[in-house]
Amino acid sequence: MRTTAERWHRIWGYRTLLLWVARQHGFDADGAEDVVQDAMLRAAAHPEVADERLQAWLVRVTIRLCMDGHRRRTKEASGWQRLAASAVNQEPDPEYEVGERLAAAWVASVAANVLPPRQAEALRLTAAGHDVHHVARELGVGYRAAESLLARARRNLRIALMVGSGAMAWTCVHHCPRWVIRSR
Repeated sequence: MRTTAERWHRIWGYRTLLLWVARQHGFDADGAEDVVQDAMLRAAAHPEVADERLQAWLVRVTIRLCMDGHRRRTKEASGWQRLAASAVNQEPDPEYEVGERLAAAWVASVAANVLPPRQAEALRLTAAGHDVHHVARELGVGYRAAESLLARARRNLRIALMVGSGAMAWTCVHHCPRWVIRSR
C-alpha cells in the first residue's frame, strides 16, 4: 500500500499527458489545466484505483470531463441564443416607449433653442416618431440630405449639451458654498 504522497506523485507524473489529452479535445491552456486538476483530484479521492490502471483511468476521466465541458458550453450557448431570439421577438414595453417619446420631445424642445431652424425641425419630426423618409419629404430634401441634416443636428446638440453641462459644473465649483462641495 502506497502513502498519500507517493500516490499523488504518481498521479502528478501523468499531468503532461492529461494536459495533451485535454488540449486535443478542444480546450485552451486554462481550460485544459482546470480539467486536468479536476481529474487529478478525483484520482486522489479514489485510492481504490490500482496503480496499474491509474493512467487509463485518468485519461478516461479527463476525456469525460472534456465532454461534460463541451456539453455545458453548448447548452449555455443555446440558452443565450434562445434568450436573444426571445428578446428580438418581444413586444415593445409601452412604458419604455412613452419614456423614449418624452425624452425625444425634451431633446427637440432644447434643440429649438440652440440649433438652426432646419436642424431643430428635423429633430422635432424624428421625436414625433417619423422616419428619415418622412423627414426628407417634410423638409423638401433627398433621403441622404435628411440623414446628413439629422447627423449634424445630433452632433451640434450633443456639443451644445456638453458645453452647457460643463458651464454648469464650472459655475457650481466656483460659486457653490464650500459646505456643498465637501458634502459630496
